[in-house]
Amino acid sequence: AIPSFTSINNKARASAAANTVATVAKECAVKYANGEATPSRPTVTPDGYSAVTAGGSTTGCTRDGDIVATSSQTTNWATFTYNMGSGAKTCTAGVTGCSAAGTW
Repeated sequence: AIPSFTSINNKARASAAANTVATVAKECAVKYANGEATPSRPTVTPDGYSAVTAGGSTTGCTRDGDIVATSSQTTNWATFTYNMGSGAKTCTAGVTGCSAAGTW
């Protein structure tokens, strides 16, 4: 029998999305620290996700809003959110890539 690697693929997708959210947060923080008033960034869409937005924009940044990687299959892997103002990292509780408490 050939083993199933579905759970590994789902974990990889979720991990890539969480890392992308963290990278966007760092990129935006650096741009604001360097004095950019309205920084922009490239559009990124990890496999299995519909978009990564910052303050609702796919190409902009936010100082105190949310950066969100939105899952395209919410039962298979989590949606990840990072709040730039509070530093809170939340996600879809109990779904692959997220703790039962809804944090990552």
